[in-house]
This record gives sequence, structure tokens and C-alpha cells, in this order.
Amino acid sequence: MQQLATYRWPVDPIPLTSLSVRVDDLASQLRMTVSTWEVEGLGDARGMGCISSSGYVYLLEELQHSEHLQLVVYVDATLLASLGVDVIVSEMLAEFGLDRAVILSLANSETESFAAQQVARFADWIAKKHTRSP
Repeated sequence: MQQLATYRWPVDPIPLTSLSVRVDDLASQLRMTVSTWEVEGLGDARGMGCISSSGYVYLLEELQHSEHLQLVVYVDATLLASLGVDVIVSEMLAEFGLDRAVILSLANSETESFAAQQVARFADWIAKKHTRSP
């Protein structure tokens, strides 16, 4: 697992899961640093981006003013649409050295369908962009 300083999502990130682990604890375990940023309308957030040995990119975000402090893990919509929740979560838990007991909530088949729709819209946009006349 390697930390990412910057990353541009090819398609929108989608929430995969929320965990009962604090970002500081996981960062320490993974030997990574925590960054801070502001999420419009939600306030301050802390977290980190990382890439697994399989090449899966994760954004881990903990909102500081949330009533229930939890770590939300985001993945690229393309990854979620192509592999599904179970494959990604299994890989994520193994890479983070965590077990399923830390999962508070998990994306479902509706989330997978939404991710597939996002990917299809993006593919249509790309196709239209490349077929326009100069």
C-alpha cells in the first residue's frame, strides 16, 4: 500500500464502505500521513489517498463535525462497476490489515448500479467528444 500525494479520478468516486476505525490509527498502522481539507457544506475533513498493490485507489475521509465519527472509503466508479463490492472490500480489508468487524456500512447492489450508470455516462461523453467535427 502506497500513499498518493495527488490523484485525478477517471470517473466520480463512490462511497464503498464506512469503517469504525479512526483515520489517525489507520494512518499510523499503514505508516502514512493524514491530510486535511474542507468538504463544501460539510466542513473540515481529514484523511488520505492510497493505492493498493493491485492498483486499486482508495480515498479515506473522516468528517470532523459529523455526529458519528466514521471513516468513509471511496473508490472509482469504474472499479466498483467492474468488480463489485465484495471483491473490492475483501482486497481493501486485506491491504489495510483489518477484518470485517470494523465495517459500519457497505455499498449495495443499488450503489453498484449507480456506479455502472456513471461509467456509461462518462463513456458516452467521451464518445461524443471524439466524434465532434473540428
